[in-house]
Amino acid sequence: MVDDQSRTCFMKSIQWPSMKDELWRQSGIWTLERPEALQSASVVQNDFCLQEVVADGSNSFNFTHHEDFLLSQMGPTQSLALIDGQYSYQLAVSASALSVSFKIDGKVNIDFQQAMSDQGWQLRVFEFYVAKGAALAITSQVNQPDSQSMVLWLIHQEQDSVLNFSREHIEGAFVRDHVCVNQIGANASSFLHGLYAAHQQQLSEHIWTVSHQAPGGRSVQKLRGILNDNARSVAISQVKVIKGLHGIESEQRLDHILLSDQAAVHTRPQLEILSDDVMCQHGITVGAIDEMALFYLQSRGIDQMLAMQLLARGFFEKIWTGELSELMLEKLAEVIDEAGRHEFSK
Repeated sequence: MVDDQSRTCFMKSIQWPSMKDELWRQSGIWTLERPEALQSASVVQNDFCLQEVVADGSNSFNFTHHEDFLLSQMGPTQSLALIDGQYSYQLAVSASALSVSFKIDGKVNIDFQQAMSDQGWQLRVFEFYVAKGAALAITSQVNQPDSQSMVLWLIHQEQDSVLNFSREHIEGAFVRDHVCVNQIGANASSFLHGLYAAHQQQLSEHIWTVSHQAPGGRSVQKLRGILNDNARSVAISQVKVIKGLHGIESEQRLDHILLSDQAAVHTRPQLEILSDDVMCQHGITVGAIDEMALFYLQSRGIDQMLAMQLLARGFFEKIWTGELSELMLEKLAEVIDEAGRHEFSK
């Protein structure tokens, strides 16, 4: 089942969004120069030229081992079928616009190594069809300081399927994710986790939507971020439940720490619940580092800078399913160090 409405909305946004669109109203995109490539019609729609490739846990893929394959030789767009395996998707194409469709069966883990160009805009559409009883785990990070990118993640889940989505915004001048999950089969489960650390003039934006279209579904959305300097973030978490469903459980948590008076975050949960038999929890926090916790660590002889780093790390690790990446730890240390030096200079 293809979510034509989500794709159409995103294609329109690729042409250039409108401030009349509620999801774009608070975006930092209005402070950026409009790219020439987006002056006319969509640059993505004309590039669809799909190829079918099947990879399983024993076969080779694209003439290299399936655990470490490079897809850049396959052209700007692909359609891939992945069956049982650990895959590393090394996205190293230079095209400004790219669309890839995945068909998932069995248990599949994909690690996206998403190389963004430091020059110009990067537009990405990744679509996943998760078969009945299949499990898909996606890990991904953005780590290009001057990149400007918009990414749409469209994920369709059949009955009893499981999705684990983990995304890190580490470096990027402007990074915007639209994650649209459609539970079209009964008893599907979706777990979305995101982290971001932004400083200077960086813009980090997260628009997540889980649409429950079948009974017995469960969804969890957890996002945490730390901002310093003049960094900006938009974080919107949406849950939709159509009429007549039962046994739906959802949880939304959006937590943010501001290390400077100039940093800002526009964040909110949105719920569109058209059924009675649901359990939906949501919460948002925006604030500073816990002063009491910081004082406690310092009273134990821990340097203030190190204490702030430990608290920031713990703040992220509380929702993260695995270990924080070295790149994220380095970025956290950099952001905390800048905030600490600014505090000491007052």
